[in-house]
Formats: sequence, C-alpha cells, structure tokens
Amino acid sequence: MLALAISPKIEPDDVTAILNLLKRDHNAWNTFGAVQFFEMHQADLMKDPTLKTRVQATNSPHAQQILSLLQPP
Repeated sequence: MLALAISPKIEPDDVTAILNLLKRDHNAWNTFGAVQFFEMHQADLMKDPTLKTRVQATNSPHAQQILSLLQPP
C-alpha cells in the first residue's frame, strides 16, 4: 500500500484495490497507508465524482479523514 502511495502515477485499479482493503480490514494499523495514498494523490483523486461515495461505503475508520482530503480547498 505504501508503494502505491508514493508511486508517481496511479491507475483506476489501484484506487479499487485500496477501497477493497478499506472495506475488508477495519484495523487502523493495517490501513493507515491508505490515508497516505489519498494524501499523495489528492489532486488526481478529487477528479473522480464517485470516489466520495465509494469511500463512505467502506465504513473504514479512516473514511472521514479521507473524505476531508477529497474536499476542494
């Protein structure tokens, strides 16, 4: 997950993989790297109009923090 966070380019499948992890694993220690993924790729991810809904559907303990990253400045 951290490799995806620092990758210079992301693919739609990367986002799906991160969201699937957030759905499956609600252990904040295991999924903390997902927040970094959203921080590092914030500008690109904000372009996806469905992403906020998809993040909310994960019921992850990080969902609110991630959603705040997807808000326009």
